[in-house]
Amino acid sequence: GINAIHQDYASRVLPGFDAIDEGTEPDDCNGHGTHCAGTALGTVYGVSKEAKLHGVRVLNCAGSGSWSNVLQGMEWVLDSHSSNYPGERAVASMSLGGGGVMQSLLDAAEALHDAQIPTIVAAGNNNDNACQYTPAAAPKAITVASSTSSDQRSWFSNKGSCIDIFAPGSSIKSAWIGSATATYTTSGTSMAAPHVAGAAAMYLQQN
Repeated sequence: GINAIHQDYASRVLPGFDAIDEGTEPDDCNGHGTHCAGTALGTVYGVSKEAKLHGVRVLNCAGSGSWSNVLQGMEWVLDSHSSNYPGERAVASMSLGGGGVMQSLLDAAEALHDAQIPTIVAAGNNNDNACQYTPAAAPKAITVASSTSSDQRSWFSNKGSCIDIFAPGSSIKSAWIGSATATYTTSGTSMAAPHVAGAAAMYLQQN
């Protein structure tokens, strides 16, 4: 979810999806999604500072959820884009994951790719082989590992042949929940993925 009133992007928030509360206002009660959104497209902390934002909430306030909810969110992105924004450029950013390979989610990532929606996913924070995690193992997704400020792999970041790119993920400051100006500094491949999503959005805007 997202903190829709955060000044870093509030003027660019469009309708979203909430698989937890079954609504169109994906309120963030955890902070994670807001942080990622701020990194991808925030005016202060973001990469693509003019991109528009559709929040998609598939995890609860504790940051956990079901694969079926994640799949619902991916299907909503695909359906909403084809129905409401045909022909427009879009990027999907997924800062979540879990152990094991779920073929249905890999197929959903491929469907987004085939619809010309680049899908950027976090590699995972287990210091392990990313190919053993979903959606990091998705062949048609862009799987992002985390780097430090000295261009080294973050100690926690997953690795291996499923990694497509590294991006900053250690001690990243971005937007947070609680107010329209809240910020927070945290680490993870979840922080790395939206850097790449923002760069992808900028590329699509210019090409």
